[in-house]
Amino acid sequence: MRNQSAGKRQRIRFSGRNSVKIMVLLLAFLVLMTGCSGSKNAEIRIVTPLSDSELFRIGDEICSVSEAMILVTAQKKVVEDVYGEEIWSVKSDGLTFEENVKSSLKDFLARMKCMTLMAADNDIALSAEEKAQIQSCAETYYSQLTDREKSSLDITKEEAEDMFTSYFYYNRLMEVLTSDMDTEISDNDARIARIECIYVEKNGKDQSKQVNSILQKAREARSFAEVAKKYDEGGKISMNVSRNQLPAEVDQVLFSMSDDQISDVVETGSGYYIIHCVEDYDREATARHKAELIEELKEEKFTEKYDSFVENLTAQFNEKAWEKISLKDSVALSKADFFDIYEEIMK
Repeated sequence: MRNQSAGKRQRIRFSGRNSVKIMVLLLAFLVLMTGCSGSKNAEIRIVTPLSDSELFRIGDEICSVSEAMILVTAQKKVVEDVYGEEIWSVKSDGLTFEENVKSSLKDFLARMKCMTLMAADNDIALSAEEKAQIQSCAETYYSQLTDREKSSLDITKEEAEDMFTSYFYYNRLMEVLTSDMDTEISDNDARIARIECIYVEKNGKDQSKQVNSILQKAREARSFAEVAKKYDEGGKISMNVSRNQLPAEVDQVLFSMSDDQISDVVETGSGYYIIHCVEDYDREATARHKAELIEELKEEKFTEKYDSFVENLTAQFNEKAWEKISLKDSVALSKADFFDIYEEIMK
C-alpha cells in the first residue's frame, strides 16, 4: 500500500474534572486533529452516499465502516479510561461530548486518507522495514481482539493494516515532504532574551514624573525585581522573550540591549515599560525556539501543498452509516489498543 503523512501524534489524553474544562480540552483536540490544514477552501467536497459497508471515498481511497471503528474504539478507550462511560452525555453549546468527538474523528479519518493519496501522488512508499513494522502492528492488534470483538467490529487483519498504514503516513508525510525545503532561520531571528519588566498602564493623565521616578529607583536598587514587585502592573516580571512578542516599541529597544542593562522608559499605546535585560542571548532557549520556528515554517509550507492537493479531490460520504456509529455504545476493547501498539512498534 502506498502512502505517507504528517502531523503530531493524535492520541488525546483529556484532563480535568468538570464539563467546562473537558470541552476546552476538546477544542484543543479539534485543533490538533485538523491542524494539517487551516484553510477553509481546503475542505473535502461531499457528494453522494455509498454502500452500507463503505463510510467514505476520497479520490480512489475508501474508508470502510470497519476501518473507522478501529479509531472509534481506540478513542473510546482513551476517554473512558480517564472519565468513565458517563462522559459521552456531557453537553456544551447544545452538543454532547460524543457528538463533538465524532465530528473531530470524522475529519481526522478524512485527512488520513487524503494524506495517503498525497503520499502516492508524490511517489512516497513504505520501506521494507516500515512494511514489516506495520504488518507487525496489524498482527498484534488483531491477535489481541477477542472473538466477540472481532465479530462486533467486523474487521479483517488487512483492514487493520490499512489503518495503521494511513496513520503512519499521517504522522510522517510532512517530515518527508519538507525535508528538502528551505527552512533556514538565523539564531538572531530566533533569539530569546531573559528580562525583568516593569509595566505601568496609562491612566489618561501625565505620568511622566511617576514612571521616571520608578526608573530612577530601578537603576539605583540592588535588585530590579524588588522594585518591579512594588510598581509593576503587568502581572509578570521575569520572562523569556522572543522577537515580536512585546509591542514593537519595546521589541526594538530590547533587542539592542546588552546583559544587565536597564532601558529608559519606553512608551507604547497602552502603557510604559522599563526593561532590565538579564541576558540578551539565552543560548539554550534560543535553540529550542529555533527548532519550534522551523517546525512552524515546515507546517506552513506543507499546508500550502496539502491545500493545493485537496482542492482537486472529490469525496463521497455515507452520512447514514456514520449516524449509526456510537462511541458510547460501541464495544469496549479489553486489550487491543491501536495507539499503544503503533507507538511501541513504530518508535
